[in-house]
Amino acid sequence: MLSMSLESKKSANQGGGSGGNGAKGIFSIPGKVIGALAQRMAPPKGKSEIAFILEEDTIRGKDVLGIEDLTPAEIDLILEVALKLKANKFDETQTLFAKGQTLAMLFEKPSLRTRVTFEAGMTQLGGNGVYLEGKLGKREPVSDVAKNLDRWLDGIMARTFDHETLKELAA
Repeated sequence: MLSMSLESKKSANQGGGSGGNGAKGIFSIPGKVIGALAQRMAPPKGKSEIAFILEEDTIRGKDVLGIEDLTPAEIDLILEVALKLKANKFDETQTLFAKGQTLAMLFEKPSLRTRVTFEAGMTQLGGNGVYLEGKLGKREPVSDVAKNLDRWLDGIMARTFDHETLKELAA
């Protein structure tokens, strides 16, 4: 059976108390989702459970420009992987499935939180992030930037001023 415990910062800061109302988590997960996750087939011996899930139900190669680009099943998959990563944070056999992968992090619109979380995330997963800052399309067309980065790297993350720039990167 899959067990999940997500304590809020408030509860953790109060010594793990329940905040008086008996609620332990920062959000609840419907029983049918937990049931579906618990029924998932186990990975072969020696294989990372998270890598196995991503191979089985992959969204690799899909351009995600917004939540509307994901199906409910894909959103469930992302949440499942996130919960498993959190639960196995210190188990490198589970979390280093991005080993050897490099993510381009394009920033037209600089953001400390976005940069730090993406760089830390890639490092924790065993991969690398390449930080690129500047106005896309100024020195060379966005389509050329996208083609080259796609050829050289494993993924592209972009924080832009205009949603149309994201569409050009994905085209």
